[in-house]
Amino acid sequence: MADSRAATVADLTVRLARRDEIGLLAQFNAQLIRDERHENAMSTVELGERMREWLADDYRACLFETKGGPIGYALFRDLPECVHLRHFFVVPERRGIGLGQRAFHRMRAEFFAVDKRVLVEVLAWNASGLRFWKGLGFGERYLGLQLPAASEPSTP
Repeated sequence: MADSRAATVADLTVRLARRDEIGLLAQFNAQLIRDERHENAMSTVELGERMREWLADDYRACLFETKGGPIGYALFRDLPECVHLRHFFVVPERRGIGLGQRAFHRMRAEFFAVDKRVLVEVLAWNASGLRFWKGLGFGERYLGLQLPAASEPSTP
């Protein structure tokens, strides 16, 4: 098992996504929303349209791939004060073997300005996400709170 894990991690590639891959990015985004238990109710088609708009503006997307095909993605933009990493996703069946860590390090080395901090936002109830980012050296910076509208269900 350790040998196949090493081969999988070694085979990982990180590249900029192409415009014709927006459908795949939207599918990954829908899975990310479900995994995070986010309240976003957009359909995959709507997520694809939003992704198309973001990529036409100032965002870039990377795909993470192994020999078996795509296993995740990230969406980020370069801001004057930081790199804002808006989405980061690895399919559930490929988590916990170092692929996410390797993907982040490769993406940072190839696409992020070395003199800028990286900002990620993690939903408060996403314990595995918090562990992942803290394991990469991220530290807490602020705590955002919200009061739902009277018509909205409370968040988990």
